Amino acid sequence: MNYILTGKTTILFIILVFVLGGVIGFGFGSEILMPMAEFSFTTGYNTTITEKCKDLPLDLTARCVVRSVRPIFKYNVTSDWVNLSEEELMERGGDCRDWSMYYKKLFLQLGFHSDTHVIIADAGSAHRFATVSDNTGWCVISEINYICFEFGEEQKEGGKK
Repeated sequence: MNYILTGKTTILFIILVFVLGGVIGFGFGSEILMPMAEFSFTTGYNTTITEKCKDLPLDLTARCVVRSVRPIFKYNVTSDWVNLSEEELMERGGDCRDWSMYYKKLFLQLGFHSDTHVIIADAGSAHRFATVSDNTGWCVISEINYICFEFGEEQKEGGKK
């Protein structure tokens, strides 16, 4: 049996597609639509990321954390003499130092070893990045990219955007 969409039937079909698309999009896309809901300023740390990324192996934890930060990442040069609060970092963004410190804090809360490191390129030019490790390997996190290694193996996974 062939159905031909004409007049009222076509309009009802289009409305149905938009309504279903909106319901499905809201249900699956709420992280994209409301990325700031990821953060809890009242407790002083990001409970959603730490809850979402807990109890995972090192490489999957790094991927989870970096992917959770990407939607809210804003690069904004900040004096190294200024220590941004978490709320200020989310509102105005920060530079490599600020984001590295934030990653370090998240990974420590998740139970991993973590630190930040500085590379000096020349006078007045440097870059800071975070590392995270456990007894299986280590990862390097730089702004919204990461790469992980297992002890005794070559590169395992890269997280370039």
